[in-house]
Amino acid sequence: MVLERLNKDMKTKNKVLIIAAFPAMGKTYFTEHNSKYTKQILDSDSSLFSWSYNHMGNGRTRNPQFPYNYLDYIAYMYRSLQDYPVMELKGLSQVSGIIFTSTHSDVIRGLKKYGLPFTAVIPNSKSVLMERLDTRNDPMAKMLDENYDKFTNDVKANAGSVIISSSTISELAVNGDLF
Repeated sequence: MVLERLNKDMKTKNKVLIIAAFPAMGKTYFTEHNSKYTKQILDSDSSLFSWSYNHMGNGRTRNPQFPYNYLDYIAYMYRSLQDYPVMELKGLSQVSGIIFTSTHSDVIRGLKKYGLPFTAVIPNSKSVLMERLDTRNDPMAKMLDENYDKFTNDVKANAGSVIISSSTISELAVNGDLF
């Protein structure tokens, strides 16, 4: 019932982009450099949903509600952002919202299950990703280096629309390549 209503609503509202992007593709950079639209461009960090923290703030455990709590949030924001005015962003005409998500396997599969239209963005080479991660001293660099092929192949196999590029989100947007 909820999915039927969501699908009906999606046909009559402004365009909202859901972009499931790999780390270091420029999600946070794009969000921060378009701060005029802080309520319309959401850098939805999945770690805020995938972990539960104890009341003392000194420990965490996996949240058993993940990824459904994250997907429910994305679906809610997707529906809500359709009612916002269209943003004035170069290369993104008629877009009233952008939701950046992670490319976790469960998230990609969940977006499909929820019937939410999305585009996945992954780097075209491991060297491009590693250079970006090294530049920012990212603690995930080793794990991503060791699992690059597994993670990118999973996205390619499970996302309907995939952009494979050395470009950042900002470059893809300016060139009109995000949709």
